[in-house]
Amino acid sequence: MAILAAFATPSFIAWQTRDQVDARARALFSTLTFARAEAVRRAARVTLCRIDTARHCLTSGKACESGITDWSCGWALFVDRDGVPTLLRVQFAMTSIALPAHRRICLSRRLRAR
Repeated sequence: MAILAAFATPSFIAWQTRDQVDARARALFSTLTFARAEAVRRAARVTLCRIDTARHCLTSGKACESGITDWSCGWALFVDRDGVPTLLRVQFAMTSIALPAHRRICLSRRLRAR
């Protein structure tokens, strides 16, 4: 029985990692789909950005509290109405999965990412 457990453990760990990556990718895709729909529905600019623990957007290359500079810090979706950002959705940090980050994503009514 111990030999069987020793062979199954690496397979289980790989499966668990793939499952975490898939879940994170689905969450990001879901947020992007929601962002697009909200930009069209509200006819307003919608911004998706990496966030810190206080839910503030991080600038490009700035590390979050754990020292990570990718999207695993978590992200937030804001709508901008008359210069006032309103929080629409938050995805909290998942530091075990890395998603490379270079810039924030903004969607407007014309559906162009910037």
